[in-house]
Amino acid sequence: MVIRLMRNSLFFFFCSALLSTFSLKGEQYEGVQQYFPSYGKIDLSWLQQFLPYNPIILEAGAFTGKETCRAAKIWPEGRIIAFEPNPQAFEELQKRVQEESLTNVELHDLALHAYNGISCLNICYGMKGVDPVFSYASSFLPLTKEMEIYCKGPQAIVSCTNLDDWCKENQIDHLDLLRLEVEGLELQVLQSSPQILQNIKIIYVKTMMHPYRVGMTQYPELKQFLEKSNFVLLSHWYQPGIIGHAIFLSRELFDAYLKLSLGIKLET
Repeated sequence: MVIRLMRNSLFFFFCSALLSTFSLKGEQYEGVQQYFPSYGKIDLSWLQQFLPYNPIILEAGAFTGKETCRAAKIWPEGRIIAFEPNPQAFEELQKRVQEESLTNVELHDLALHAYNGISCLNICYGMKGVDPVFSYASSFLPLTKEMEIYCKGPQAIVSCTNLDDWCKENQIDHLDLLRLEVEGLELQVLQSSPQILQNIKIIYVKTMMHPYRVGMTQYPELKQFLEKSNFVLLSHWYQPGIIGHAIFLSRELFDAYLKLSLGIKLET
């Protein structure tokens, strides 16, 4: 069953590669569309073919925990680690996990950053500065002048951690899946943690296609860095000039996937 799913995925991968990039109602894709079947919403169940039954999954920017709980149910034997620095979102995250009685989820009111310490989180409450529904767009980076009118809200001093240091302290030597939604700090987080980066199988990352904030990582530089770090793009859903979501596999996992499904060996 697993091999059949892998062959089906591979077929779609090469079909998509032939088309390179296609669009549908303003959406565009690179690679395998099926991983984002509904307007940028990832189908986590498709990632089961790449992961063990008990993966270590770390989510940075878990927000209120919808994806966290989905992952915990898909991998009930897994270890799901969720970071969320926004105090209000963290409370909702705790409540959701408790209500769903998920025992394989670890919650941390922390933010991934390039360093250990504290930082000022700019919380986004929308244009009027009163609606927490927009706080998923909160960031440590300041807004550009053009965006200040769209994203108002309070600031909060929160704790930050470097991924390498946190993993070492918690005796984690690898991550099967890293979900990274840190609103523009993706590159800094990855660059500052070269040790664990060598031992990550899959990176699922939010991509930015416009400089909404000062110093915000843009997708081309993030992709270039990950490719140089031995990762391969599997799928990228995006809205041109706005945002997107991408899945990168480690080269080792990508090669093993091809070898198992087709019995071929890639040149390095």
